[in-house]
Amino acid sequence: MYKSNNKSYQEIRTYLDQVPVIETHEHYTGIVKPVKDILGFISGDYYASDMESAAFGMEKELLSLRSDKPNEIPFEERFEQFQSIYKKSNKTAYARGIRTGLLACWDFEQLDNS
Repeated sequence: MYKSNNKSYQEIRTYLDQVPVIETHEHYTGIVKPVKDILGFISGDYYASDMESAAFGMEKELLSLRSDKPNEIPFEERFEQFQSIYKKSNKTAYARGIRTGLLACWDFEQLDNS
C-alpha cells in the first residue's frame, strides 16, 4: 500500500479507512420467474465465453445447450454434453462464481454426477 507523510494524504487515508465498502458491480438480469432450463441458465452470461473456449471441436454440443427449444433433446443427453464442456472450463473465475451461487442459493456446489 502507498504510504505518505503528507498531511492531506493522511487525512484522506484516515477518512477512507472508516468508509464501509459495498460491492456494487452487479449484472442482475431481472429474472424473477422460475428458471425452466437450468443448463441454458448456467451456460449463459459471462460463463458462456469460457464454455466457447473449452468447446473447441464440440460446437454441436455447445449449441444444444443454448437451444431455444431445450426440450427437443433429453435433459440427460444435454447434461452429458454440458459435463464434457464443463470439465474443460470448471477452473475459471466465472465457473467459480456459478458454484458460489449454487452453494448460496441451493446448498450445492458440484455440477457433476458425484
